[in-house]
Amino acid sequence: MNKQIIVSILSFFLFTQTAHGDTGSELVNAAAEGQTEKLNALISGGVDIQSDGGTALISAAFSALQRHEESKAIDGQIEAVQILIGAGADVDQQFDNGITALMLMAILRQTETVRRLLDAGADVNAANNADGGTALIFAVYGGSTETVSLLIESGADISMMDIGTGSEDGRTALSYAEEKNHAEITEVLRQAGAK
Repeated sequence: MNKQIIVSILSFFLFTQTAHGDTGSELVNAAAEGQTEKLNALISGGVDIQSDGGTALISAAFSALQRHEESKAIDGQIEAVQILIGAGADVDQQFDNGITALMLMAILRQTETVRRLLDAGADVNAANNADGGTALIFAVYGGSTETVSLLIESGADISMMDIGTGSEDGRTALSYAEEKNHAEITEVLRQAGAK
């Protein structure tokens, strides 16, 4: 798994939406832009959180990743994700490639937001369609021992493998931790029974 591949896939998805005139609702746009006051006003005004809330949630999470890659502040997008969780948005909403807000918050090392997503019922073992990566693999790639530990405590399957790319065979969270020389994460995974 490669963070640049994830950003490229999601960027293409957003480009495709825009090219077809589907730029989203006011709720989605406010979330992606991190406009938390507008987001709160829309929710208070009775916007249908069930119809657009999940899309707004994943859009805010992706926008946070994209802004992080551009070395821009992500506080507004993280707060938007938290607002939408609190409002009851679908926490398992996926892009077409299966990437979820939980995966994106895990790679961004946003442990408290990961906790809130899990508390709201996010599927800890969902795998994306692009490479089979899970939130645990994303957290390992992001390098957060705290997030990895939280996901394991929440029931993440430490034996799940991604599907690999090209000539690579599928790999587990442990193999990514070893490759990245994340000694502390490697130890946490081994103590949890990873082989």
